[in-house]
Amino acid sequence: MPKYIAPRPGADPMTCPLCETLAEQDWRTVYNMPSWSNGDKVDHFRKVENVRTCKCTACKGLSLWVEDRMADPPATAGPPAQADMPEPVQELYDEARAVGALSPRAAAALLRVALERLTASLGHGDKKLNDAIAALVQDGLLPLDLQQAMDALRITGNDASHPGEVRLDDEAGGLTALFELVNVLVERLVSIPSRISKIYDALPASKREQVEQRDAASAGQ
Repeated sequence: MPKYIAPRPGADPMTCPLCETLAEQDWRTVYNMPSWSNGDKVDHFRKVENVRTCKCTACKGLSLWVEDRMADPPATAGPPAQADMPEPVQELYDEARAVGALSPRAAAALLRVALERLTASLGHGDKKLNDAIAALVQDGLLPLDLQQAMDALRITGNDASHPGEVRLDDEAGGLTALFELVNVLVERLVSIPSRISKIYDALPASKREQVEQRDAASAGQ
């Protein structure tokens, strides 16, 4: 999971923790407002030590940094959700991102439940996750790489509640990798079929009828 550390003044652009874009960041020092002290008004601003604000030139988002680490908004784990992610899946995906920086194991468990919701959206909501994955394989919807991605999420999510059984800081099986697996599954199982369907549906009706007649004749052989 990313840990955003503020660069020194004049440093190269950094990846914005709010929009995930590599862009210039506008850093500003924080000063406190004038106040009354011992009956006398303090008429000058005082610098707040080790506190800065950062405004991204790409998304215009504002963040607050203390001692070179982002304090607000709270850091999230993993990349943003895939654009076509079903809403019930994204609800848990976003929750996992919100808690991932504090509890990678909790995030992994949430991603496993998100996977359950994804298999439900594919027509197997009445089955346990392991059985749903097997059914999708039998349906011909899961090539080997996607089946392995689902099983990696399923097993890691199961074992996340048992300290010592899974290490989420490992490069290959880290929490960021689990988020990426969910996005890959949505891309391959939801986004790509949807795009292909739209392209095919845009063909003239007569051409689609020819394809259907060809397939019907092939099925009858």
